[in-house]
Amino acid sequence: MYSGYIEFESKKLPTNKSKKTQLISTNGDKIIISTKDAFFDSEKELKLPSQTTDAIERTLKAYGEYGIFNVEGSYQKLSEKILQSRNLIIDLSWVLDYTASIEALSTITYKILSDFFDLKDKKYKEGKNDILSLLIMDEAHEYFPQGGEEVSKEIIEEFLNKLMRLGRVRNIGVIMATHVPDDLNPLILQLSNTKIIMRNELEIIRKMYADEFADLLINAQPGVGLIRSIKFSNVVFRSKMI
Repeated sequence: MYSGYIEFESKKLPTNKSKKTQLISTNGDKIIISTKDAFFDSEKELKLPSQTTDAIERTLKAYGEYGIFNVEGSYQKLSEKILQSRNLIIDLSWVLDYTASIEALSTITYKILSDFFDLKDKKYKEGKNDILSLLIMDEAHEYFPQGGEEVSKEIIEEFLNKLMRLGRVRNIGVIMATHVPDDLNPLILQLSNTKIIMRNELEIIRKMYADEFADLLINAQPGVGLIRSIKFSNVVFRSKMI
């Protein structure tokens, strides 16, 4: 399933005589804890139904095969220095080169967003949150579940809802770009103060409350769109082709 061992520097560990000795071994100045054996012992002590333990073990085995944990040369957490870079681009497309798993992509996305929010939350609570951070998510529809088989995306959806609700006072701005806005949940659309709408189908245009511009947007030429914002009235624009 997985190696199931964690090593610690012994001088950094407090002594705890209640630990089961069969789960612990030493290697020089290191203490090695068998997390795999500890896991199976915990299952027995909790007396979980066999269906539950089987499901847990299948999930852990699958995660072990995704190839995203214990990767040599990787970071366990994005440092403050990295997260506070003037420009930071994280390309997640490589994940799909190694696995077609939605769970793998969702896990990495959640970890990155969580590290980012935790840093901004820390700065906010310390009274040091004076820098606006703009989070831009391309292909945003990929982070929202579109069916029962994409349950793993629900945790990303919930976190993005939280980030949109609580981000403003923490100086977080969010831009989501998608050509499938129908896949975004209603709360995200509601919390988006500004919407840039390009050519789309009537059903989508109505969900964006732009019915009066339907004739324009259904047949809009490339680069033509509508900006709707709580700060100003509807503005029709034409962008320059690059």
